Amino acid sequence: LKKGQFDDDSTLSDGSKMVVEKVYPLDAVFDSPDDVPDEIKDNKRYAGLDGYTISEVAKAVEADYGKIDILVHSLANGPEVTKPLLETSRKGYLAASSASAYSLVSLVQNFAPIMNKDGSVLSLSYIA
Repeated sequence: LKKGQFDDDSTLSDGSKMVVEKVYPLDAVFDSPDDVPDEIKDNKRYAGLDGYTISEVAKAVEADYGKIDILVHSLANGPEVTKPLLETSRKGYLAASSASAYSLVSLVQNFAPIMNKDGSVLSLSYIA
């Protein structure tokens, strides 16, 4: 975003620019801190990060913004997500499908309590 590659895409209908106020680290495979195995906590990818489970991010969003109007779920993640489709194993596909699909359930469970009465949830999905 800082490089300006999305400047044209972030121009709103009134000519102003959409501003991303904050980006939260999130690993949607984990619903709560108790779900995170030690090998993940100790992984260099997570060094210096905390509060990246779905429940923790929901609490952080509530602390920063209070109630929200919309929740967008757009996730495709798994151990083989970088492989071409024809090289993806059943195990890899099911892992990606499980993480991507169930994360919507968990996000709604955790974010619904902080959504305004007429709030909306949008889920962008994929088959393969």
